[in-house]
Amino acid sequence: YPIRRQHRDTGRTGVRNSFPNARPRFASKSHEMAKESKDASSVDKAAPRRIAVVGAGISGLATAYILSRRSDVEVTLFEAEEQCGGHALTVDLPGFGNVDLGFQVCNYSNYPHLMGFFRELGIDTEPSDMSFSLSTPEVEWGSRSLSAVFAHAGSTTSPTFYRMLYEVLAFGRQAPEVLEHADKWAGVTLGEYLKKRRYSSFFAAHYVVPMCAAIWSCSDAQALDFPVVRLVAFWKNHHLLDMLQRPVWRVVKGRSKAYVDAAVAVLPDVRTSTRVTSLTRNADGTVTLTTARAKPADGKNDKKKAAAGGTQGLKESAVESHKFDAVVMATHSDTTLAIMGDSASAAEAAALGAVKYELNDIYVHTDTALMPKSKEAWAAWNCIKQADTPSTRSVCVSYWANLLQNLPPSSPDVFVTLNPPTPPAADSTLHALKLAHPLFNLAAVEAQAQLGSGALQGNGGVWYAGAWCGYGFHEDGIKSAVSVVEQMFKSKDVTPWVPRARSALIGLTPRFFLSLFERFGGAILAANSSARVILPNGDERIIGDRAAKAADSITLNVYNADLFQKVVLRSDIGLGEAYMDGDFEVDDLFHVFEVLSRASNSAAAKQATMSALGWLGGLLHRSFERLEHSAHVRNSNTEAGSARNIAYHYDAGNDFYRLVLDRSMLYSAGKHTALCGVDSPPSYEEKLRLLESLSFDEQEDELERAQMAKIDAMIERAQLRPGDHVLEIGCGWGECA
Repeated sequence: YPIRRQHRDTGRTGVRNSFPNARPRFASKSHEMAKESKDASSVDKAAPRRIAVVGAGISGLATAYILSRRSDVEVTLFEAEEQCGGHALTVDLPGFGNVDLGFQVCNYSNYPHLMGFFRELGIDTEPSDMSFSLSTPEVEWGSRSLSAVFAHAGSTTSPTFYRMLYEVLAFGRQAPEVLEHADKWAGVTLGEYLKKRRYSSFFAAHYVVPMCAAIWSCSDAQALDFPVVRLVAFWKNHHLLDMLQRPVWRVVKGRSKAYVDAAVAVLPDVRTSTRVTSLTRNADGTVTLTTARAKPADGKNDKKKAAAGGTQGLKESAVESHKFDAVVMATHSDTTLAIMGDSASAAEAAALGAVKYELNDIYVHTDTALMPKSKEAWAAWNCIKQADTPSTRSVCVSYWANLLQNLPPSSPDVFVTLNPPTPPAADSTLHALKLAHPLFNLAAVEAQAQLGSGALQGNGGVWYAGAWCGYGFHEDGIKSAVSVVEQMFKSKDVTPWVPRARSALIGLTPRFFLSLFERFGGAILAANSSARVILPNGDERIIGDRAAKAADSITLNVYNADLFQKVVLRSDIGLGEAYMDGDFEVDDLFHVFEVLSRASNSAAAKQATMSALGWLGGLLHRSFERLEHSAHVRNSNTEAGSARNIAYHYDAGNDFYRLVLDRSMLYSAGKHTALCGVDSPPSYEEKLRLLESLSFDEQEDELERAQMAKIDAMIERAQLRPGDHVLEIGCGWGECA
C-alpha cells in the first residue's frame, strides 16, 4: 500500500511502498525489543496504548479493525449481544437460506470506505435490484417496468397521477437549488419546502414522503420534518434525483454475516455477551469501564435468543472493571449517554441526547397480504399504506428478499416487513425482532455538526463513532470510525484500504468502447476462460465462458471507464497503462497474467479478434497500431536516439530521486543483519514485524544501514582489497563502486 509520508531530509512529501506481504503501520513507537545489538544503541520503547471499543456494529468493527493493524495499540472490542454485527443481522431460515434483516445493500458510488473494507476482508458482492413500489387503497405503482408504473387500473386515465409523474421529474430538476443556496434554506424542513414550491399533496403523499420514510424507517410526519438541505444532499449524492443513470446497488455474497465473521476472525480480543454498564474518567487521563458478562439463564449457549433481539432471558455474572488509555463508544448515542451517566459533560449530554431513535417491529414471513395487491407492482422495496394509517405511525415497508438479496430461484417468496399495521399470519411468520433507527431532524443535524467539529472528541479519553454521526447507514458508520482514528493519531493515513468512489455515469463513448471491449475480450480469451468485469456504476459483464472454473476466471474491478478505450485502441500496452493509471484493480495480478497468457497469438486468432471488433472497431484498432509503430520508430535506439531516450529517462535529476531514495541513493536489495537491538531475528516474518514497528526515522536509519551492510558483504564475498577496481552496473547511481 502506498504510504504518504514526510521526507526528513527535504521536508517534501514523498511516496514509498511498504513491504508487499505486510500491512502498513503508522506507529511512532514500537514494542520493546528482546535484546540489544552490539553495534546499535538501545532505544526506549513505549508500551502500546490500550484502547477499548464499545459496540460491535459496523462502526465498532471498523474502528477495532483499523486499530488492530497498528503495532502501537492493543484493542479490545466489547459487545453486549452474543453475536457481533449490530444491524448487520443475518438469520438462517430453513428452506430459504440466509436472509439479512438490517443492513442489506451498498454501492460503489456512495460506499467507498465500506467497499474498501470488504475488499480488505476478501468479501465479494453482487448486483441487486433496488426497485420501489407504493400500495395505497387509491393507487398502486412500481418502478420495475412501465406496466408496473400503471399497475393500478385507474392510473392510465388519472390526471392527478400524470401530474405526479410530471412533478417527479420537476423535483429532480428543482430540488438541487437548496444546495446552491444552502444558507437560504437552512432550517427549512421537507414539508415546508414542498409547500413553498407548491408541489401537490398527491405527489408528497405518494412519492417523496413514502420514499423518505422507507429509507429511514420513520413515519410520514417525521419525514416531513427532515431538514431539506441534508435530505436533498443525500438524494443527489445517491442519484435518487436522476431518472436514467443510477448506481447499481449490490448485496454481500453470503449475506452480511460473511463480512462480520471475517472481521471478527482477525481481531485479537473480542468479548461478546459483555455489557458495558458504566464509564469513569480517571484523573490520570485513563478511562475505566465496568462490565457484566451475560450468560443464558439455563447456562447454555442460546443463539436463538441473541438473534431474536438481544439479551432477553440472560443473566449477568459478577461485575468487572477494566482500565484503558482511551475508549471509543460505537453504540447508539442514547446507549452511549446511558453508559456515561454522570461522567458526561453538559455539552456531551446535549449532543448525544439530541439524536432520537425510532423502534421498528420487524417480521420475516411469507404472507403476501403485506405486499401490493397487484403482483405487477411488486418491487424490492414495497411501501404499504392503509386508508386509516396516521401520519405519526412508522412506515410499513416490505422487502421482497428473493429479489433484493438474490435468493436461490428455488426459494419460495419470503418478505421482511417493518412495522406492519397488523402482524403477518402466525403460520407464515418465520422470525420477529425489534431494531432502532436514528431520526434526523434539525436538532440531530446540529448535534452532528458539534461532534464533527471535534469539540467533543477525545475529551477525557472518550471518543464517539456510529452511523448516527451521518445519515445512519453503513458507510456513515465506517466513516465515523475512520474519522475517530484519524483524530486520535493526527494522521490521514490510517486505513489499509484506499476509499475510491466510482461514478455512476458512463457516457456514450465509454459505452461504445465497452461493447468493443466485450467482443475483443471474448475473441482473445482462451476457451473455457472468462473475465468478470465490474463496471464503475456497479453493473457487471461476464466475458467468455460463464461456466469457467475459478482457476480459469479473472475479475477486473473497473474504476474508470477509460480502460475500455485504452485496451481496444492500444491492445499491446493498453491494459498495462490502464492498470498503472489506476483505471482498474485485480485481486491477483499474477493470476490475471496466467489466464491472459493462455490466449492464442496466432494469425488466425488475430483475424478472429479483428472480426469480433467489427469494421469500425477494427479500423480504429489498426489505425492506433500504426500510430504506435510510428512512435516506436521515432524512439529507435540509434546513436542520436539513444542519447534522447537516456536523457528522457534519467534527467529528472538527483533532487527528484532524493524524494524516494535514502542518502546513499542505492535502490536495490539491502541486508538487514540487525534491527535496532535484535540480532538475527528467527524468521523473515518476524524481521518484517520488527522493521514495521519502528518509527519513520528509525526505518530510514535501518534502510541505510542495510545498504551499507550489503556493500560490506559484497566486498567480503569478492575479497576486494585496496587498489582493486570495480565495475558496477545498475546498483544505483554508482554509489556501490
